[in-house]
Amino acid sequence: MGQEGPSIVFEDNQAAISIAQKEEQSKRSKHYAIKAAFLSDSYKRGFFRYAKVGTKEQLADAFTKALPRDDFIRFREWMGVRVFVSEQTS
Repeated sequence: MGQEGPSIVFEDNQAAISIAQKEEQSKRSKHYAIKAAFLSDSYKRGFFRYAKVGTKEQLADAFTKALPRDDFIRFREWMGVRVFVSEQTS
């Protein structure tokens, strides 16, 4: 059984989405032209599609950034991670 439909990449960076969806490259993206061309080709072939998410909803940030406490707790809850509090308080 194979995958049906494209993989979804949840992205909050509009520039990254634009690079993959368009053939043109900006002058600032020349240093990674090969990677950008691969992404663009893969996108056009329908291997993946982008879903725009707001910066405050980017769950991957929990693994890649130091976050304010409230954001960390919200992401932790979204992932279903439970906090076990010790029965003994010192």
